[in-house]
Amino acid sequence: MFISLWEFFYGHFFRFWMKWLLRQMTGKCELQRIFDTYVGAQRTHRIENSLTYSKNKAAILFLMRKQRPTQKLENKPEIDRWIKK
Repeated sequence: MFISLWEFFYGHFFRFWMKWLLRQMTGKCELQRIFDTYVGAQRTHRIENSLTYSKNKAAILFLMRKQRPTQKLENKPEIDRWIKK
């Protein structure tokens, strides 16, 4: 139960303010910080996590295409289900 609460607060409140604070301090967006700090598989994993937590619909569709490259994305209920995740 604690993990569920943490994921909710992290995804909806804490992450936004943490990203904003880091943006103000470093002058770089999240992806720029990832590219400057990590290499190889760590970088890939961090980028995937960033896209997973993103509220940007274009980023979510990009992630869907990466995970299901042979499947057409014209299935509206499938896209809606992924966006609501």
